[in-house]
Amino acid sequence: MLLPIFQAAPSYAGSTTPARERLQSCNPAFVLAAAEEIIRAQETLKEPLELFSPAAVLFQQGKKDEAVFWFYAAQLRTRYQLAFEKGDRGQLLTIMMMTIGVPINNYAFQDTANFLRILDRVLEWDRTTPNPFRDQPKSELANQQVEKIYSGLTDLKAKLIAEKADIEGKARQAAPEIEQAYSLKGNRACRDIQPMVDACSFPGLSLPPDVAVFAAGAYAGRPISFQIDQSGSASTQIDVTVNAPGKPVVLILGAYSPAIWSINWTERTKIIAVLVGGYHRQLVAGLESGVPTLISTYDNKGPCGGFYVEPHTTREDVSQLSSRAFNRPVDNLFHAENGRVVVGDPVPTDIKLISSPDTTPESYYDKNAPLAGLAGIEDAISKGFLRNATLADLDAWYAAIDKAFPPTVNQGPPKPRMSSTFRKYVVLKPFTYPAGLYGGNSGDFLIPKGVPKPDGNPGHSTTYDLNGPSCQGPSCTTR
Repeated sequence: MLLPIFQAAPSYAGSTTPARERLQSCNPAFVLAAAEEIIRAQETLKEPLELFSPAAVLFQQGKKDEAVFWFYAAQLRTRYQLAFEKGDRGQLLTIMMMTIGVPINNYAFQDTANFLRILDRVLEWDRTTPNPFRDQPKSELANQQVEKIYSGLTDLKAKLIAEKADIEGKARQAAPEIEQAYSLKGNRACRDIQPMVDACSFPGLSLPPDVAVFAAGAYAGRPISFQIDQSGSASTQIDVTVNAPGKPVVLILGAYSPAIWSINWTERTKIIAVLVGGYHRQLVAGLESGVPTLISTYDNKGPCGGFYVEPHTTREDVSQLSSRAFNRPVDNLFHAENGRVVVGDPVPTDIKLISSPDTTPESYYDKNAPLAGLAGIEDAISKGFLRNATLADLDAWYAAIDKAFPPTVNQGPPKPRMSSTFRKYVVLKPFTYPAGLYGGNSGDFLIPKGVPKPDGNPGHSTTYDLNGPSCQGPSCTTR
């Protein structure tokens, strides 16, 4: 996932995302930093096969001389290790030679003088860099194998000098076919999304080295009494408290349902950018003016696509997005519960929270728009559009059904009848269903003869229409 402008590759030594996972990023600065971390890690010297992946990354990113260097350093040290430890490393080495080794070798053989200089650097690195296998007790067979490793490099150097023209000519002739067959230019998924990713960024934003990238969210927040869009899903609110004293913070927030993100923070916390995603409309409240904010949802066809954070979302899932937008992995992930989430460290009970009054959640409230969910139903009752149903209303429905569809001899016992009036309503006049009548906000609506069927989306509610009579909704199997 490539950004249009790249900063110098930062150090990710403090990141909690393993370097090998960060090698899968589509951000060049990100993967180069991860490759450098693997190369410099002392643990890599104990398992030199790990050096092949950074060699491949360096080649992908155009640092081809360095790729040749680390490819041959990986070969030398892995062959040395094989003199003492067997297992499946020999097979893995063969795989590396047959895959990433083909384009790297072809590049090296096109300029033998340059290749010789690189091989000399490899030998000098090997001489001056600790080798955990060098001081192990050696058998006669191990001594022979180690000697064969270095003599093989000596023979290769002699061949490069003696057959320079032939080697370079054959390598250049084979180059187009090898490039096509063994492309190391990055995975296709990264290339395919390039046009979209260019806009998924914060142009001009310079992140300090100690920035913390935090992600948070939920499928939905807690329901609110008004709608912020026309999706038909109940609008919600998620309160975000950020506590990262002394650290600059970048936030990635995401919810599926329409949501207002009400943000506050502790005194020594500084929020420097916010990326918000979702399926439906997302809004931000409480943030100071001037803080860069990007909202990208499925509905608004945003530059980062529609994304949200739910219980199964992992930090690694969001890191791909973070590397696109901020050239950083996600440091930590927090899941909101009941419309609230604390991001960063736990917040002491007596600490003061800061929130900008410029944009409050209530400022998005459209007084002319109908209320949503149960609040919308209560409002309709108070205005005379609905009334609560009685048992007599239910009996009237069943009487109409029995008259329209009389039971037959072989029909079997009658299905259970409704005995509760809980969240059952009678429509009294032309009416529009409130938005968000899903799940616990759903109900049953009885429409008397002569009253038109309501407009809008009933969601998960059931409509019993005496004008038919007819039934529509999930409860229609019950007579």
